[in-house]
Amino acid sequence: MIGHRLVLTACLALLTACGPPPPPPGVGSLLPDIELATLEGESWSSDDLEGPAVITFWATWCQPCLKDIPVFNDLAEEGDLEIVAIALDESGPLAVEPFLADHAFRARILLGDEATFRRFGGSTVPHSLVVDSTHTVRGIFRGPVTRGEILASLATPTAGD
Repeated sequence: MIGHRLVLTACLALLTACGPPPPPPGVGSLLPDIELATLEGESWSSDDLEGPAVITFWATWCQPCLKDIPVFNDLAEEGDLEIVAIALDESGPLAVEPFLADHAFRARILLGDEATFRRFGGSTVPHSLVVDSTHTVRGIFRGPVTRGEILASLATPTAGD
């Protein structure tokens, strides 16, 4: 019985010390750090972002996500925005690689998970964040997004501008 109390006390102390998770990013806040694997198994970090970017959470089974692909491809071709697509498929590369063989997606593809998705305020896909070159979140979009919405979010000043 004393052993159980010690374990319970230790767990409660650990939870109290860690505190609640930070709130998800909002417009005007800094992008939380991301470190995920690429399809090739390499590590990628948000520190690798060099300029304005769209970070989108998506899945191969998500029909609305398909509407975003041409928008993101056009923006990637223009070269002014980096497109980072975080796949949330549970089977990872087993689902994503065949999908990409059938669909041209000009984005940096990362393999995400539910914990990362929730940390970014995600509840449904697609879920996209637009960040500027200082990693400040300029727009958050739940559902398909248009080129105009993305560009307008970058053009709109935030409170810190």
